[in-house]
Amino acid sequence: CITDIFVNTVFLLNTVHNFAVQAIEPGNMGVKERKERERVEMRDKILQSAHKLFLDRGFEEVSIRNIAEAIEYSPATIY
Repeated sequence: CITDIFVNTVFLLNTVHNFAVQAIEPGNMGVKERKERERVEMRDKILQSAHKLFLDRGFEEVSIRNIAEAIEYSPATIY
């Protein structure tokens, strides 16, 4: 089923990003490192919210707007 494939892909991407966040040391951050950490954290937040919505509603019933509302950001942030 396409939903199962998507959910598994989101889970895998989420796991990879969690390792990336852990690899960046908060105490030794310059602007570039901080922005990268924030980018990774935002992506992780989007993926987690999408994953939850897909499980709750099904893949076909979730829109970008739904994901944006769940993370309290504009849809443009997701793009």
